[in-house]
Amino acid sequence: MAENQEEKAGGELSVDLPTDDHVLVSTSPDGVRTIRLNRPASRNALSVPLRAALMSALAGAAANPEVRCVVLRGDRRAFCAGGDVKSMNPGEAPLDTVRRLDSSAAMVRTVYDLPKPVIAGVEGPAVGAGLSLALACDIVVAADGATFGAAFVKRGLVPDTGLTHLLARSIGVARTKYLVMTGETFGAAAAAEMGIVAVHCSAGEFEDRLGALAASLASGATGALGLAKRMLNRALEIDLESALTLEAFGQAVARTTEDHRASVRAFTAKEPPRFTGR
Repeated sequence: MAENQEEKAGGELSVDLPTDDHVLVSTSPDGVRTIRLNRPASRNALSVPLRAALMSALAGAAANPEVRCVVLRGDRRAFCAGGDVKSMNPGEAPLDTVRRLDSSAAMVRTVYDLPKPVIAGVEGPAVGAGLSLALACDIVVAADGATFGAAFVKRGLVPDTGLTHLLARSIGVARTKYLVMTGETFGAAAAAEMGIVAVHCSAGEFEDRLGALAASLASGATGALGLAKRMLNRALEIDLESALTLEAFGQAVARTTEDHRASVRAFTAKEPPRFTGR
């Protein structure tokens, strides 16, 4: 396992995050950490080493206060082609399958619960577990060449890695049933129309749109964004009274942050706030 080196402001190098060449990690001076899946020969299929490297990178992003937004992406050829089919054993015992999927579940849960904004940057296919990984992110930015699909049935399998939950929450149960049962692949425009993709752009605009959104989120009140994310993740599972209670507690915590105090001072001075993520 190689030691990861991250370029920071002023050219200073940080070595706080162990990883290997299954993921490439970099951090911009404004606090955007980019985690790039790096198995191009397999279209970034989620092998065991790739999942382990991704979990390590996510843990590092969550723990580092200088990281204020995470961008998860693949490359122009693929975001993530899903599970590593070549490593699957058709004769695997059911209990072994459950155990093997534990690491995939932990990966999706970590993205979903990360206390900072996570953007999926999708250029090529995001299918199967790759679609789950994109949906676990808070916002999906997709270029014209992106494709999406829940192709499990084409392998004689059922959805996993949280797809039944994540996709149904995004587009509704009826449409999810159609996509799961047909295994249909669809493009970025259709994904945007369904509500899976928040930002749809041309390939030429992709880097600028993705970078601008990440920079904007990284300059925000990180604590408040993380609290809002936690509340929104539960929004469809709780009633109004529970939501009101959760909002009240979240607001109480947010009011203790330096970012809130800085915003009040800026408002009084009629200046734009400058958030530090604290």
